[in-house]
Parts: sequence; structure tokens; C-alpha cells
Amino acid sequence: MDPRDLRVGDADRDAVVTTLRTAADEGRLTSDELIERAETVRGARTFGDLDRIVADLPVAPPSSRAVAPPPAHPPKLRLEGGMSSDKRSGVWTVPEFIDIHGGMGSVKLDFLQATCDHQVVQVYISGGAGSILLVVPEGWAANIDNVGKSWGSVTSKVPTIATPGSPLLMLSGTMGMGSLKIRGANWWDRRRLRKLNALDTGRQPPALESTAPGWTEQNQELPNSDTLR
Repeated sequence: MDPRDLRVGDADRDAVVTTLRTAADEGRLTSDELIERAETVRGARTFGDLDRIVADLPVAPPSSRAVAPPPAHPPKLRLEGGMSSDKRSGVWTVPEFIDIHGGMGSVKLDFLQATCDHQVVQVYISGGAGSILLVVPEGWAANIDNVGKSWGSVTSKVPTIATPGSPLLMLSGTMGMGSLKIRGANWWDRRRLRKLNALDTGRQPPALESTAPGWTEQNQELPNSDTLR
């Protein structure tokens, strides 16, 4: 489907109104033109309608931020935050297609103990107003080029190229007003995995080093332990 034919929402209209106000502040539009175009924006139904409103301004057309609907094939894993939360962690098998809907809640997808037989995993994102967190092992990669921010935020702290034998997460969709974050294991994740491995082997877990002053395995009271998260 042509992105210009996709229907727009209030967030898309509001983004164009903001663009028009910026153009007026820069002297590209008069006050009357700003009012007239803003009124036209409110009646826009498709991205093509919004494109025409800003066609004579030096800005990217709104349709360039449009995201096509999710793939026609049914996803093999679907998580929904709804009004609360949804989570997948521990030992599990990663399918080739994942569908995540943040809603107004939170979704966490923890891949640290997961098994993945695919070189590329397609992840469709619909953020809504919720938060989505993906935690991946070392060597994994993520591509967020096809995730629209709209009013939300999209952050990836992992490479875009996977090491040989590790999968690449190809993300698409839009975050709406929510937030998406992709990161590797932090100190707390590594500590949890270390304890799980110790339980499996029946051995005492080795000490995990920390750069926090005054921290030891015996003395875990810190002035501000939140700094380690």
C-alpha cells in the first residue's frame, strides 16, 4: 500500500501543526496562512492530505514517517502490555516473527537465556503510550531504522551488525507516545544469571566485580544502589 493512502491519527496531525508553527516563526508563512493551513490539517484523513499542506516547505513529507501495516502472516509470538504489563524471560525459543503492543502498560522481552535459530528476527512494534524494553545477549544486533517515533522515543544501545552466528532483530512499526529501549545485559542482569548458573551447578557463585565504591559481596549496602541499574 502507498504510505500516502494510509489514514492519519491525531498525533500525525499535531506533528504537522507543529511544523507549520515552526515555519511561521521562521517567516516562511504569514499568520493568516498558518491559521488557514492548521484548519486544513484538522480535516486531513490520509498522509497524502498532510503531504500537500507542507509541499512548499523545506521539510520531509509526513508520509515519509508513515509505517505500513504489520505483515499479513500471523506472528508466532504476540505480547501486549494493555493496562498492565507483559513479559517473556528465562529459557525460551525465539520465533522468526514477534508482534509487540505496548498499549498503556509495559512489555519486557528478555533474550539473555533464549535460544534463537534464525539469522534475522522480524519484530513489529506498536508502542501506544506504553514502554517496551528488549534485553539482548552480547553479539546480537538490532536495526531500528523502520521504527517511527511520532511523539515517543526510540533508543538502541546495541550494534546494528551482529557477530557471526548471532541474530539481527529487524524492528518496524511506530512508538506512538511510548518508549522503546534496546540494551545489553546490565550489572543486575549479569548478577542474576550468575546466581542461576550457580544453582544449576551447585557451586558457590564467584564474586562479581563492581566499580561502585564500598561495594563487596558481604557489604551490599550502597549510598545509592540505583546507580547500578
